[in-house]
Amino acid sequence: MKSTHRTAPAIPPGVTEIGAHASLRGIHLVRCRCKVVAVLPAGHGLPELKVDIRAGAERHKTLSSSLICGFGLDVTAVGPKPDSVAVARLSCDYAAHYDFAADDFFASSSDDDLAQFSAYNTSVHVWPHTRELMHSISM
Repeated sequence: MKSTHRTAPAIPPGVTEIGAHASLRGIHLVRCRCKVVAVLPAGHGLPELKVDIRAGAERHKTLSSSLICGFGLDVTAVGPKPDSVAVARLSCDYAAHYDFAADDFFASSSDDDLAQFSAYNTSVHVWPHTRELMHSISM
């Protein structure tokens, strides 16, 4: 048996630097949807999961030195082939609010660096809440 190993890409230096200046203020569930599309007959097999992840960041409009990061997850359960019909859809969106102590540092951070920070950090901070929500809904 051949084993393959992939090394995770290095975290960009800008992400680490922003993370040193940021503090997480709060995480809020913004939206949650759940829909059973079809019921599989008994013995039909376990569905496959198709997972799509969304992430983004935006400077807060009224609070200086604040960043709002979004993290969303769409999970579609698809029945076994050859049918491959969607049997359920679960979707949620969270907002994570980060504050920065140094106004000048935050102001000098590029939108691209803040978006990368969001992609790396928000998913880590929000994932436990997302996992628990998806588990609770699917039970």
